Amino acid sequence: MSSISQIDTLFSGISNTSSYPPHNGLAVGPSNIVMAEGSRIEWTNLTGGAATVQSVYSFFSSLGATATNSLFDPRCIYDSASGRFIILMENIGANGTVSNIDIAVSKDSNPNDGWYFASLNTSLTINGQLTSSDRPSISVDGSNIYITAPQYNVNVSGYAGTETWVIGKTAGAGGGLYNGGTMTVVANQITPSNQGIFSVVAGNNGTTYYACDYSTGSQIVAVVQAYNTASSTFGPATTISLGNIDQGGAYTAQQQGTTLLLDAGDKRIENLQYANGFLWGVCELQPIGSSVPLVHWFKIDVSNPNSPTLVAQGDISGALLGTNVATFNGSLAVDGAGDVVINFTASGPNMYPSDYYVYQAASDPTGTFSAPLLYQASTGFFNSGNGSNVQRWGAYSTAIPDPNNPNAVWISNEYVANGWWQTAVSQI
Repeated sequence: MSSISQIDTLFSGISNTSSYPPHNGLAVGPSNIVMAEGSRIEWTNLTGGAATVQSVYSFFSSLGATATNSLFDPRCIYDSASGRFIILMENIGANGTVSNIDIAVSKDSNPNDGWYFASLNTSLTINGQLTSSDRPSISVDGSNIYITAPQYNVNVSGYAGTETWVIGKTAGAGGGLYNGGTMTVVANQITPSNQGIFSVVAGNNGTTYYACDYSTGSQIVAVVQAYNTASSTFGPATTISLGNIDQGGAYTAQQQGTTLLLDAGDKRIENLQYANGFLWGVCELQPIGSSVPLVHWFKIDVSNPNSPTLVAQGDISGALLGTNVATFNGSLAVDGAGDVVINFTASGPNMYPSDYYVYQAASDPTGTFSAPLLYQASTGFFNSGNGSNVQRWGAYSTAIPDPNNPNAVWISNEYVANGWWQTAVSQI
């Protein structure tokens, strides 16, 4: 591999001792970076300078957010087509079933110039049972905001399917959400519960892609579905076999200096990216015969959105970092030049959980990723103090193309310093 990478910017993002886990969220615009993690929202310039910091309860107070509710699972994104930041958070009522997704949209590309707010009702009755949303994903294009969330059924302790909402940016009274008017859902659907949990990415080509993966018992399969912006219709769901590549079970990672394990998540797709006719994604699997989970990537040709085909897939191994090193909490970005970066946590019995990335240059053959490159080490193991043998981690990391540089991406992830979770933000 003749290409090289370098870290141009690295700074510490949010750390908040009042909440756990962080639920990493990062968005980058022309001049500002917006972060949303735990119970804090923060924005700064592109070098991590003096930050504006707010409690999420203060930020979303116009929507009735209070400490008696539970605001969590923050996500944020930059809308380069309209020059706006978007932040969303789950808002779960005290009974655990009444739920909303609170949404904030900046009035322009400068978050200091103010925000519009709206609330999406996610208390949905599915098959006669009341459900609430959980761990949403978000994408955006020139016309719409796309939000997905698995709907959790408290009575049966399981998911009833993934709800997908298409929100028109300017549709609705008063010019819609982007003009401070009425937020309007222009399309929605519920996916079958047996198909796993869907994530979403807008293709910026008039098509938006939804994907999930799940186990059939002997195979891992991916399901891909497209939404056509012009016709406001969802296409057929296509199933693609990924093979007998996961043994299932609980995904955990060891840490140096302790018997406490890290919760390394599950097999749901953690991140999707569309680039040049292809759908890239990362999830997590525990390969047959292995004792540690690994970040798994895939590349799907969606040039015909109703007939997607698998091009390549593979694992990001921690073997070069040590024995029984797990890789997890992955995210992926494809920059404007076609270079691919996968961001992840690595941890094992002889190393603290730390932040790494691998990359593949646009000129490299598909799947020829670099060796893992460290961008932020931890100074100790993680222990929240909650008494559990399995400590939560993540539950997200972030990788996004740099809107100002076609040969760069921004990444962010959790690490440990001063005995608590911190976040690192880096431009690669």
